[in-house]
Amino acid sequence: MSKSVPFLDCCGQPVLEVVKAFATTDGETISIRRCAKCGCHWYYHMKEYYLSGDDYDRRAWYVRLSPEEADTLVKSSESPAESLFADRDGIERDENGIRKSQGIPGFLQ
Repeated sequence: MSKSVPFLDCCGQPVLEVVKAFATTDGETISIRRCAKCGCHWYYHMKEYYLSGDDYDRRAWYVRLSPEEADTLVKSSESPAESLFADRDGIERDENGIRKSQGIPGFLQ
C-alpha cells in the first residue's frame, strides 16, 4: 500500500511504501518506509489516542534515514529504539498540523 505524503522533504511528490513493519496494532504502527518516487527511506512511528467516543487523535513522526541505516533496520528483527534518533531532525504530524522537530517527540516519551 502506498500513500502520498506531500509534506515530506525528500522530493516533489513523496509516495511512501512500507518496506518493513515492526509493529502494527489498532493504535500503533512502527515501520520503515521508502519513497516510491526518489527512493529515500523514512522511519515512521504513529500512535492513535482515543479522546472520547469515536474521536481519536493520530500522531505520526517521520525521520529520514541514510541508505545504510535503512539497510540495517530492514534486516533487523526488532524495532529500533527511539533513542537512536534522539538527536535527529524529524517531521511530526498531529491534530495541530505539520512541523519540523528535533529529537523524540513528546507523544512517544
